Amino acid sequence: MADKSTIIFYFSGTGNSYHAAQSLSCLLKDAQFVRIVFGLETYNLASYERIIAVYPCYVGDLPLMVKDYLEHLDFPDGAQVVSVCCCGGIDGSCHKSFERILDKKGSSLYSSYTLVYPANNQLLYPEPSEKTIDTRYATNAQKLQEIASNLKDGYQHFADYKVLSASIFSLAHKFFDPHKQGRRFKVSDECNSCKICELICPAKNIRLIKGIPQFLDRCEQCLSCMHRCLKDAIYLNLQSRIWGRYKNPYVSTKDLMVN
Repeated sequence: MADKSTIIFYFSGTGNSYHAAQSLSCLLKDAQFVRIVFGLETYNLASYERIIAVYPCYVGDLPLMVKDYLEHLDFPDGAQVVSVCCCGGIDGSCHKSFERILDKKGSSLYSSYTLVYPANNQLLYPEPSEKTIDTRYATNAQKLQEIASNLKDGYQHFADYKVLSASIFSLAHKFFDPHKQGRRFKVSDECNSCKICELICPAKNIRLIKGIPQFLDRCEQCLSCMHRCLKDAIYLNLQSRIWGRYKNPYVSTKDLMVN
């Protein structure tokens, strides 16, 4: 039995947030964990004493699907609401955005944490080295233990808020529309119609038509399709054709498939 009835909501594309959520679920004695995907029904949280949201940072803010889902949840009075941001270096205004959602609901953030995972946006920079991957996972293993211990002991912690970088990214995010960006994905002749991209997309944004992936209008830019493609056939820009792909060493393609 867990020390508190705990539910962990997570959104994951390449598996970093999945790894963090699963680790916390085990460390908190099998807390329930639920993946945020397109069409997920709103949970009744009345029986939960601890509610944790684990998510990536996209252009300095919450993924649109995460923000929308959190806005539809009713957080019970007195519950420990915890924000865990998984990013490649800067968490931007993610925690503040979560706080604003809770403020509107008359609730508050109990704790916030930032985990720095291997960067996975190979639209902007090369894939992380093996050394970087190993180092960051070793660091996060310790930090996840710390998060679990803090929550069990009732110790609050708040991630550092960097006003300047958060403001810059918050402004940039206003002009970032992942839904439109998703239409720009291309598929090379190497595609073998395996359907993996369709099966792992958390936005359920990909459909195979005559064996070719077609992208709809609710892309979250999680890049799961690009990274997990067996043939590296999916790309968006020149860099994403040249640079490699990021395969989370602790998460399988099966783990990322949407039920």
